[in-house]
Amino acid sequence: MTGLVGRGLAVAAHSVCRGVDPNQNGLIVAEVEAAVASAGILIGGKVPRRVLVTALNNSQDLFEQAPGWRWRWIEPVAPLDEGISGLALAEEAYPIAMRVDPQRQGIHFETLKAALVEQGVIIRGTNPGKTVFGSLQGASRWFEWISAGTFRWKP
Repeated sequence: MTGLVGRGLAVAAHSVCRGVDPNQNGLIVAEVEAAVASAGILIGGKVPRRVLVTALNNSQDLFEQAPGWRWRWIEPVAPLDEGISGLALAEEAYPIAMRVDPQRQGIHFETLKAALVEQGVIIRGTNPGKTVFGSLQGASRWFEWISAGTFRWKP
C-alpha cells in the first residue's frame, strides 16, 4: 500500500491538524506526523517526515510557519477569482443568521463565516472574515450593524 504525498497529504494533514490543534497554536513536525499516523493516514516516500515537511511547505494556502518551528493550519485561501462576496454572500448568510439567531439578538460575523464555510460556501478573497464583514455591512436591506462585528438580520 502506498501512502499519500504532495497536495493529497497536505489536505489530509490539514483536516487532522484542525482537530488536534483547534486553537491554531501550531504543531512541530513530529506532532503533525504522529497525528496523521494516529488518524490512519500513511505518508508515502522513502523519508516520510521529509515528504510531510515538503507537503506542508508547498501548501501555504493551508499551512503557515509559526514561531518555534511549528506549522499552523490556516483557513484555506481560495484563489481571488473564485467564491462569492458582496450581496451574493450576504444573501447566503441571511437564512443562516435567521436560523442561528431567531430572537434577533445579534450574531458575530465570524460565527456566520464559520457557518458559511461549513455549508460549503466559498468566500472570495484571501481574508474570508473581512469579506463576510464587508458583505454584511453592504447589505443594509438584510442586516444592520449592532457593535463590535455583531450584526442583526432584518425581518
